[in-house]
Amino acid sequence: MPTEKLIKFSTFIFVFLFPLFFLQVVPEFYEYNKMALLALFLAAGFILISAGVITRQKLIVFKDIYFLPFSLLIGFVLASTLFQSPNLAITLTTPLATTTIVEGFLLYLFLTYALDEHEKTTLVQILLIDAVLLSLYLIFLYTGLFPKSIQTPAGSLLSTVSFLIVLGIFPIYCLLKYFVSGDEEKNRIMQSPSWGYLYLFYGGAALVITIAVITASIHLATNQSPILLPLHIGWAIMLETFKNIRTLALGIGPANFVTAFTLSKPLAINSSPVWNIVFTSSSSFLLNLLTEYGLFAGLLYIYIFIKAVKQLFTDANFYAFKIMAVMALFLQIILPTGMVVFTTCVILLAVSGSKKPLFEIDFSSLGLLKFLLIIPSLIIFTVIIYFGGKTYLAEVNFKKSLDALVNNQGTLAYNFQRQAIKLNPFIDRYHNALSQTNLALANALASKKDQTAEDQQNIPRLVQQAIDEARVSINLFRTNVVNWDNLTKTYTNIIGYADGADNFAIQSQQQKITLDPLSPKNRIALGVLYLNLKRYPDAEMLFRQAIYLKPDLANAHFDLAVALRSQEKYDEAYQELQTAASLIPPDSGDMQKIEQELSLFPEEITATGSLKLQKVKSSENPTLEPAESSPSALNLLPSQSLIPTAVREQ
Repeated sequence: MPTEKLIKFSTFIFVFLFPLFFLQVVPEFYEYNKMALLALFLAAGFILISAGVITRQKLIVFKDIYFLPFSLLIGFVLASTLFQSPNLAITLTTPLATTTIVEGFLLYLFLTYALDEHEKTTLVQILLIDAVLLSLYLIFLYTGLFPKSIQTPAGSLLSTVSFLIVLGIFPIYCLLKYFVSGDEEKNRIMQSPSWGYLYLFYGGAALVITIAVITASIHLATNQSPILLPLHIGWAIMLETFKNIRTLALGIGPANFVTAFTLSKPLAINSSPVWNIVFTSSSSFLLNLLTEYGLFAGLLYIYIFIKAVKQLFTDANFYAFKIMAVMALFLQIILPTGMVVFTTCVILLAVSGSKKPLFEIDFSSLGLLKFLLIIPSLIIFTVIIYFGGKTYLAEVNFKKSLDALVNNQGTLAYNFQRQAIKLNPFIDRYHNALSQTNLALANALASKKDQTAEDQQNIPRLVQQAIDEARVSINLFRTNVVNWDNLTKTYTNIIGYADGADNFAIQSQQQKITLDPLSPKNRIALGVLYLNLKRYPDAEMLFRQAIYLKPDLANAHFDLAVALRSQEKYDEAYQELQTAASLIPPDSGDMQKIEQELSLFPEEITATGSLKLQKVKSSENPTLEPAESSPSALNLLPSQSLIPTAVREQ
């Protein structure tokens, strides 16, 4: 098969597979696998292009209207990656971060070079087939023919609907264009022997996609509503990061939105339903781009969008593709994106423009030396296969460890996690998981009635390994509050077993508060730690701070009541219990916990009668257990377990 035909055939196969491709061998089935597939295709594709250049003995470089802004965007993305990334390994292995954006640019260059004008329509028709298949999947899903799921082969439900909206434009446009066209244009269309089947397909596709989009949108608005960071919160976080010149220019760093979120979120978030969620991405792709990569990267994206809109009024060629490109760009301005939507947007930018030759390089004079031209592509392919393969195998082993934990196979999980770290030691979540597994194994050995001498030797070794792995994750990603949370829980659960664990737990929790100063849960957790250490004034101060941050948090008022009662400040404690009671439903089981706490009060305080319930406006359905380590969750006693409850449940 000639090289050109092989390039086009492989491109069509890739475009067909990409929206539908997923594997259940890694923790993230959809986005991660699509990112890996795209990298593999591009590596092989540029080898084929190099072979084609050798065969033709010349290279024609094309330019397109989006080439310059896209190139500049990649420049700022790479600059942010080099100078702002907290961990390059995490940056390069996180979907929709640097690797994905660079892949998108390379795919844009590849398609601009490889596709002729008449092949662009074929490419979009292949995407339309994917859209029809995904629409049928959604219809079967909601009619009960398929098991209910919040995901589709394309990724999240929101991402799938966005993809269908973009692709649904094409058949509708083709049908409308046919019906409003004159007789001459209709006769031209009907000269094709397959025009009837083609327009029947367009009609069916438009119908199926419309039904799927409407059905899925209803579920997105009701029982399958995605948890998204409100746009005004994402905007406020972005503006806060712009107050520093460095982060204004280069952003907070790729795959580092979690740091911007915890440090820069406004106090107003505590009045929203998402107050207790730590977000790892912003409200939309554009806001995420601005926050992580800086102002200039975001402005270049906006420039590409404006240029795409202008094309609607200046160039009638491939008009449907231009409308679709504008829609894809717009959806990423107002919504989070996914691998399918982002890649489809890049494809549409590549096929909606008209490429022009920029210059030509003649290699005919090189003779046999022209075969050296394939070496760079082979080197890149080898590097991607080697390092990408190790990275992927690490994810496979980590997925096996999670499956082992589900099946209560602690030793097997431990071995898989160690293998994942051996393959890729730079991922913090691997070390966090191994830290928790070590602690779980230590707890299992400590719980044995008949401990052997080997068991007694392994317990301190496993505890030390748990601490060491938790510290490694901190060193890998110091500004990630999740890593400090893991270290805090590790120390907290060995208080009474390891000397100095209480002080280390306090220091870790204080660092967590420094990174996430507006989270009431963090202050409650430190207050609980002080409470269990009988440092009641310190606990009282933390609980009051939590109440200041979120006045309608029942757990904070309850915990403050415990701290006040422990200092014999009964009147204040009683008032806090009244407030806590007013913030929970009267028929809640948490009322029993309040009554239990009340039983610890002197009789003269409670002699006046039962608690009076007051109506207090609340932004949620509160309970007394929003924090894992709250006194109400611990039944007012310090934990005697070596491991967190969440780990034991696994």
